[in-house]
Formats: sequence, structure tokens, C-alpha cells
Amino acid sequence: MEGVCPYSFEPRYSQTNLEKKNPGDIDKFKGRTGNLLWCSCGFCVQVQTDMESICCNDFEQICTVMGSCDCITLHSSFEKVVLNIDTLTVARYHLLLHASSYEKERLKETTNNLWRHIAYKQFVYWINGWVPLGKHNRKIIPSCVIQKIREEYPEADNNYTGFIPTQGEDANYFD
Repeated sequence: MEGVCPYSFEPRYSQTNLEKKNPGDIDKFKGRTGNLLWCSCGFCVQVQTDMESICCNDFEQICTVMGSCDCITLHSSFEKVVLNIDTLTVARYHLLLHASSYEKERLKETTNNLWRHIAYKQFVYWINGWVPLGKHNRKIIPSCVIQKIREEYPEADNNYTGFIPTQGEDANYFD
């Protein structure tokens, strides 16, 4: 894969730094692939795995931020915090400040791939209160959010990677 490689410029966190995961989380979302019966916001799309087949309404933490909106992507701050190119540019500068020389080279390429990955981080920071993220501390993002970000920053060939857990990593959903 050329260009931006997701999570490669993220700090590593030891298992002791990670929050304890609820082992029932993965089972909660089984059987969702191939349909949208699980979507309650009306903006989700079918994805490749059960792990990614989640709706913003599945998580109390996201619902708290949503308020009276039917979907988090309709929240008045979603576009400002997650999609706005100026906000993403500032977030990119922040990443550049803390990056190694190798990572800085990769962050200089302002492709839609880079903007999508920064937008995903922005969403998690917005919902999760700026907790440290890294290679072994990531969150699976709701389908509706991923779709909105992909619409704003599309891949030319419409070929997307999706969430790939690192070795030994379980699904890490919002609490």
C-alpha cells in the first residue's frame, strides 16, 4: 500500500494501559453482515464484517453527544469537528509536531486517504474525550460516520480498507 498507512504513526500502548474490554461486545454484533436491520439512525450502509456493522445509536456515549439528533452525522458539530478541512489541517499539524521524520514525510501527502484517517481520529476524539489512541488502542467507528467521511473524502477507485484489528487486538467499541 503506497501513501498513508493507517495507524503507523501512532504511539503504541501496552496492554496495561488499555481499558478492560467487555468480552460480550463482539457477540452483541454477530449476524449483522449483509443487512441493515441493525441500523436505527437510517444512515448506515452495509459493511464487510459484523465487527464494523454498528450504528451510532448502539452506544450510549455517542447518544449522549447526539442529543435529539437521529444520527450523529446530523449533529451541528459533526461537520465542523470531523469533516471541515480547516479543522483537519490543524489536526494534521498537531500530528506533524509529534511525528518522527519518517512519519512527517508521509503526513506531507495531503490525499483523501490522509484526510479520512484524520477525520476518523477527530470523530473518536470528539466522542471519547481526547483519550490517547494508538496501534493497540483504537475504536471501531459506526457505519454512518464512516460513510459520511468517505463521501467527503472519497477514494478514486472506491476501494477502502475497513477496520483491520492488529494481531491480538479484539474489537474495541465505545463504552
